[in-house]
Amino acid sequence: MKDNIKNYEDLLEVDDLKLYKKILKEIEKNKDFYSSANPIEFTNSLLENCHINKKDLYNIIKIINSSNSK
Repeated sequence: MKDNIKNYEDLLEVDDLKLYKKILKEIEKNKDFYSSANPIEFTNSLLENCHINKKDLYNIIKIINSSNSK
């Protein structure tokens, strides 16, 4: 997992990287919730608690997913 995080950090622009770290911090803080939440609850919670918009979250997920498909 740590290797993947490093790889993602290399792929993200500075602003996206800041948001990515906020997301990781939020998930770490609320592991129980995020491990059992459905995708809509998961996403809505990230949007609200990390104070990010849908487009930014989408872009980060898109970059990560494209990296994983290689």
